[in-house]
Amino acid sequence: MELCVLGAFSYWGFHMNKGWLINTILGIGTPLAVAIFWGTCIASKATFPVTIPIRILLQIIVFVLAITALFV
Repeated sequence: MELCVLGAFSYWGFHMNKGWLINTILGIGTPLAVAIFWGTCIASKATFPVTIPIRILLQIIVFVLAITALFV
């Protein structure tokens, strides 16, 4: 599911109508930023682990943002 989230953010970034440079930056940068955030805070072996309720809330936020990106 995490890979689908990254794919959704990448699709969103590459399909913005802002010019090829901005599309490329958004298409590569957004999933990269989400992957770094996921790996440092949300993953089971995170560098900066958070409590389980906070982890669940952050996962919900990331998934809702991915769904919104696909909707847009």
